[in-house]
Amino acid sequence: MPKLRVVEGKLSSKYNHFKDYRFDSCIATDTRLMGVVAMKVSWTAKDGSRDKLFQLIHLDFSEYGVDDYREIFSNANNPEGGREVRSEWKRISGGLGGSEVKIPFFTLVQLIDEVIATNEKYYEGHEPFIQAFRKETLMRLRLMKEASSKLLYEGDSFEEKSKEGQQLVCKSPLTSFELINYFLMRMLDKDFHGASFLGDVTTSEMQQSRFKEIGLAELVRNKISKENTSATPTGGEAVYKSRFTALSDSYIYGEALITLSPRSLMRTRSVLDFEVTTLMHISSYEAALQLQQAEYITLYELTVPAEAFDLDDSVFGADATMSPAPNGITYILYNKDNYHVDSSNYYMNHDMYGAYLLTPNNELVVMSHDIIKITNMEADISRSMNASKLELKGRYKLETQVFKSFSEMPGAKFSEMIYSPENND
Repeated sequence: MPKLRVVEGKLSSKYNHFKDYRFDSCIATDTRLMGVVAMKVSWTAKDGSRDKLFQLIHLDFSEYGVDDYREIFSNANNPEGGREVRSEWKRISGGLGGSEVKIPFFTLVQLIDEVIATNEKYYEGHEPFIQAFRKETLMRLRLMKEASSKLLYEGDSFEEKSKEGQQLVCKSPLTSFELINYFLMRMLDKDFHGASFLGDVTTSEMQQSRFKEIGLAELVRNKISKENTSATPTGGEAVYKSRFTALSDSYIYGEALITLSPRSLMRTRSVLDFEVTTLMHISSYEAALQLQQAEYITLYELTVPAEAFDLDDSVFGADATMSPAPNGITYILYNKDNYHVDSSNYYMNHDMYGAYLLTPNNELVVMSHDIIKITNMEADISRSMNASKLELKGRYKLETQVFKSFSEMPGAKFSEMIYSPENND
C-alpha cells in the first residue's frame, strides 16, 4: 500500500514561503534600552517577478516576547507593500521614538531568540489567545530561520556580530540622565541583559539587588540629584540619587544611589555601581501626589455633523494613533524621539506630544502637558481644513490630570465639567 504524506499548500501557515524569497533588508528602531524594538523585514521573490514579502515584528524584552507579528505579500505592481505596510509599520513603531537603523539578518535572529528565551518563564501565565498567537508566530519564525540558515554564518564571528547588533539597536552616546533613567527602566523590568549594556555591573549583582523584592515594574517617574560633595575631584566618579515611582501590581516608591564612571573623550559614561536604599509599596493616592503635573487643555465644539469632521485633515491629526475610548475616540500624538528620557525629572508619559478626544457630544478636547506643544497643536488645527468646522470654547490649565478620566466617562461633556474657563478673547 503506498504511503501518504501531507503536502502543505501556499495558503497554509505551515508552508515555508521564505524558501521562495530572498532576504533583502531589516529596518529596526534603536529603542532596545526602552525594552522594545520594532522591525520591518523585506524579502524579494527568487523567481525574478519582483514580488515582495514583508514581516512587521514588535519585540518586548520582558514579559511578552514577540507580541506583534504580521506578514504582508505584495506583487510587482506594488513593490513596497503600499499603504498596508506603511500603516502597519506606523502602528508598531510610531509610539516608540528613536531612529530607524538597518540591521543584518544575524542580529534580527539574535533579537528574536533573546525575547523568545525571556518570554518562556511567563508563557504559562498568559491567556490562551496569547499562547495561541505565540505558538503560531514562533512556527513562522522557525520557518524563516530554516529557509535562511546560511545567512547566519556569513561574515564576521558570532561574538563580533553580537556586539554589532547590541550597538545598532541601542541609542548612543547617552547623557548622564539618559543613562540613569534607562538603567532603572531595565532593572525594574527585570531585563538584566538590557541593563548590562549600560555598565560594568554583573548580572549576578543585578539579580541580588533589592529589586528582587518586587515583580516586573514600569518606571513612571524619576527625580535625579547629584550626591557628590565639593570634595569630589572634578572628572572623577559621580554619584547620583534617584527618587523614583514605579508601577507593578501596585505603586512603588524607591530611592537608589547610582555611581557613574568619569567623563572621557574615549569612552561613554557607564554605571559602575548602584544601591537601592529604599523600596516600599505606596497607595494610589500617594502615587498621584508624586505624579501630579499640569494639563493644558483647549476645548472646541464641532459646527458640523461628526461624520463631516476628520482629524486626519490636520498634519498632527494625521500622525496621531487612534483608539476607541468609553467617551469617544482618542488620538495620541507621540514625540518623534525619546528626548524626554534626558531629564532629571523624568515622566513616563512625556513620550506623548499631546492627545485629542472626539466625544459623542461633538466636543474636541485637545491636551498636552507642555504649553508650547498645546499652542502648536492649536496652530495646526487653525491651518487645516478643520478650522471652519470648529468653534473655540475655552483654554484651561489644570493642576491635576483629568483628560484620561474624562475620556473614560461615557456621555460626559467637558464644558459642563469645568467650572471657570480661561477667558479666550
